[in-house]
Amino acid sequence: MPETKQYGIIYADPPWHYDRKHGSGVAENHYPTMSIEEICALPVSELAAKDSALFLWATFPQLNEAFRVIDAWG
Repeated sequence: MPETKQYGIIYADPPWHYDRKHGSGVAENHYPTMSIEEICALPVSELAAKDSALFLWATFPQLNEAFRVIDAWG
């Protein structure tokens, strides 16, 4: 099996799902979003080198979920 390349820096801007349903700023109007469970299940830890840094984009409404993602990704 080929070895997976690992990275020392990971920049992540997950396609967060927001509860907002109306207006031009609704994420679903511009791109597909993912549930927190789907984001947590992404195999990011397989791409991260042993000593790596994660830069995770999150807005204030998603801050608690961002910590869940960090825990899930290792």
